Amino acid sequence: MPSEEPFCGATLENVRTYYFLNLQGLIDIPICIIGVIFNMFNMLVFTRRNMISPVNLIFMHLAFANLSELLAFITSTWAYLAYHSKQSTYEDWTYTRAFVLMSSAELTSIFNRISAYIVMMLVIWKYIAVFHPSKGSQWCNMKTTRNMVVTGYIVCVLLYIPEYLSHYIKTLIMHPTTTVYLYSIETHSIMYSASQFIKIVLHELLPSLVLLILGVRLIVSLWMKKEHPTPTSNVENRSDNVEMKQQTSRSIIISLVIVAQCLSVEIPTGSLDLVARIVSAVDYYSIHYECVTSFKVILYLLDCVNKSIKFIVYFAMDQDFRDAFKSLFNKNNAFFWKLKYVPLSSTIGNDESLEIDRI
Repeated sequence: MPSEEPFCGATLENVRTYYFLNLQGLIDIPICIIGVIFNMFNMLVFTRRNMISPVNLIFMHLAFANLSELLAFITSTWAYLAYHSKQSTYEDWTYTRAFVLMSSAELTSIFNRISAYIVMMLVIWKYIAVFHPSKGSQWCNMKTTRNMVVTGYIVCVLLYIPEYLSHYIKTLIMHPTTTVYLYSIETHSIMYSASQFIKIVLHELLPSLVLLILGVRLIVSLWMKKEHPTPTSNVENRSDNVEMKQQTSRSIIISLVIVAQCLSVEIPTGSLDLVARIVSAVDYYSIHYECVTSFKVILYLLDCVNKSIKFIVYFAMDQDFRDAFKSLFNKNNAFFWKLKYVPLSSTIGNDESLEIDRI
């Protein structure tokens, strides 16, 4: 009696290959296109004059990072499908196509790391607002927020350099007149090992740990305020205080939803990457490695969905966002180039007057 095929055998590999070549273009790309449109709306709303605040500045850059990642992922998926389509021939494997595939994959990875950094920054800002409210406006004003966002972009790009140096375009001579160019990764180089350590520890597991700890503390804080509300001595301003607390709670809940979305991808991805590194050190082509790469396909799809539905989260949970979004389609704002938004650089003079808890 023949032995039963292991779960991570040829069948799973065939399913993954079939999904890549036949279903990814029909599932992932439409979701990403919807996400691009939604994130464009997010950027338009969060740059409205009445929406400018430190936290909304973080939300705006998060939308920009998600938008850029989705565009790069669409390009990477298209290039991969064009590379491995049934009609593709060796003559179609040009240097330009290999360069597009490599560049789009690299940009996808860079903006994914920037998104994780911005989410971590968001939860730290909310943590300061809840547990150190007296120092929130001093520590988390517009100038500090802007500087930290720019620092995040620079640091994420610099930390990506080892992985960038491990990528290259392989040249193959298939025929005396036919040259094939392939996007490849030098998996046994020192740069690749360093890049994997940076990716797993600094961009996946460490941010996930910070988000998990601070997120739990914020959840406990919300639960404590709900179970033991602080009495208001001033009856005349009680309704205003209640409304302000409700708005702050909704802002924290939105942040926690975004944190949960990030953790739902980063923790499994980091764990699988760690397993992949351990397995590849023993046997790079082990059947267990096929399990890792196959399950990450599901995580890629989940990541696309998470980055596409943030608009729905904002719209469903925040009245100010709904009002600002509806104002985009007023008669006086019939065209996007007539929208009354404010460039972020013009808010420098109003740094101290903006509140951190506003969303």
